[in-house]
Amino acid sequence: MGGDELRLRAARQGQLQQVPAVQAQNGPAVGADVPYCILGGTALAEGIGEKLTPLPPIPACRILIAKPDAGVSTKYVYEHLDLTVLNRHPDIDGMTAAIRGGDLAGITGRMENVLETVTIPAHPVIADIKEQMLRLGAENSLMSGSGPTVFGGFRDPESAGTGRFGFRNTGISDCRSIIRSFPACRAVF
Repeated sequence: MGGDELRLRAARQGQLQQVPAVQAQNGPAVGADVPYCILGGTALAEGIGEKLTPLPPIPACRILIAKPDAGVSTKYVYEHLDLTVLNRHPDIDGMTAAIRGGDLAGITGRMENVLETVTIPAHPVIADIKEQMLRLGAENSLMSGSGPTVFGGFRDPESAGTGRFGFRNTGISDCRSIIRSFPACRAVF
């Protein structure tokens, strides 16, 4: 979620034109998601996020973003992630094929985040936000990274616009705001 800020910082430091060098030399040392945040666009991230393969933009849709007041420690999430008990794993090959094929339903149908198995039990409001986004018409809804931010993908711009106000009277009191609705989607998988 910090891509724009990182690109702005890189531009101010005169490093934006040197993205490959910044990725290789500085990105992973600062954080696993830094190379992607600097690169932007749609990409397949491998390794710890330092190996990026650009992909075509995903089909036009609207993204709605909600961030509850919960604070989440990425370190805590990764320390408590137990890969041996996961019964589902993201379909990376299927997701990549759906992106390349421009298949929004194929993309949203394959959205998975194994980190939800740790973060949602610690912060149930994330599940409440995901459910509310689905009730408001999102094709799917997912926690971003280790959380707590949640996003929903909407095929219909009007549903996304309505969704912005759909959190006002839902009982999700610690959801501060819907940040914005984007005219097109960008994603990293």
